[in-house]
Amino acid sequence: MKIIVLEGKSKRGKTSTMWILRDKLINGGGYSVPQSFILKGSKMNFDDFEETIFYNNQQVTLISMGDYSNILAQRVHHYFNIGTQVLICTISNGYKSSPSLKINARNAINTYNPLLPFYQKTIDFNKSSQTRTNEVDAIALQGLI
Repeated sequence: MKIIVLEGKSKRGKTSTMWILRDKLINGGGYSVPQSFILKGSKMNFDDFEETIFYNNQQVTLISMGDYSNILAQRVHHYFNIGTQVLICTISNGYKSSPSLKINARNAINTYNPLLPFYQKTIDFNKSSQTRTNEVDAIALQGLI
């Protein structure tokens, strides 16, 4: 299983980037695998989600729950066991004042991709350009599939 990890500080656009990536995969000819979409809140295009999309003849699973190390670790093992070909997930490295190692999630990811570099989320503090910055990151992630 190929794992692509979007890493960055909390509240810096990782989930928003994943929603943009989801739209790009669907609009690029992909389709959601039936009954694979799980919304972890109540607001589409805002809250965490998990979904498998069949894209370019591959099962690509998106997981945006990078704040939850144990859950992410469980999901990484689950998707490996069911044969997912590409897993794209987020992982938070905490806030500037309180970094978080997310050890369980990192261990699970490293089990399947020990040499994989993590893609660093671009930080943009300018509200007027954040959507474009997230789109650029989503395009980069799409190119890694």
